[in-house]
Amino acid sequence: MLIDFLKYSVEDNTMILESTYTPEKNREMGLAEKITLKAIVYAKEKKMKIKPACTYAVNFFQNHTEKK
Repeated sequence: MLIDFLKYSVEDNTMILESTYTPEKNREMGLAEKITLKAIVYAKEKKMKIKPACTYAVNFFQNHTEKK
């Protein structure tokens, strides 16, 4: 069974968004956006900076400048 996920690491109080994956059958449901938003909330609660590294995260922040 494949699941949606967002892989991240933390370095120097910065959450690095390394990889986001959504299985083909789950695409177009907004799940990658939902897990990315959850990661942002978590990072803000922990007072961490966020560094998008994967293509999805980079595009997400380019299209959602209010989340920076």
